[in-house]
Amino acid sequence: MNVADMSFINNFDQKNKNLLFALFAILILRIIALGAYPLMDTTEARYAEIARVMVTTNNWITPQLDPGKPFWGKPPLSIWATALSFKLLGISEFTARLPSLLFALGNMFFVFILARNLVNTTFALKALIVLSTTGLFYFMAGGVMTDPALSFSVTVS
Repeated sequence: MNVADMSFINNFDQKNKNLLFALFAILILRIIALGAYPLMDTTEARYAEIARVMVTTNNWITPQLDPGKPFWGKPPLSIWATALSFKLLGISEFTARLPSLLFALGNMFFVFILARNLVNTTFALKALIVLSTTGLFYFMAGGVMTDPALSFSVTVS
């Protein structure tokens, strides 16, 4: 999308503007909730701790649950993303969950492009609303886990 296409919202009819507004409301709710509660289960805590150890030891090659104890249970893409978030924005629940949200947004972008190219913009916006309000997707977009990175990678491929 080039700069000339950035005014695409002005070209929407009222129905599409309403769909876009609903989508933004859903995303705002997800963003607000990212740091509103502590890490909930052992999975979130484990992956956040691995990323924290990665930042504190400055060892970005070997994921470690504790310094000197490698963790090879999952591919490191999501852990690297969380560690980068920690490094750039500080260590918190919000920054631990932010990469999952970004992977989910990337997923939504590619779903939108595909749906728009297959049918039309209205269909693509409806597809995004369905995707973003699906319980598992909404949960994944706000959890410290490897699933959003995997889902994004599969969608891109």
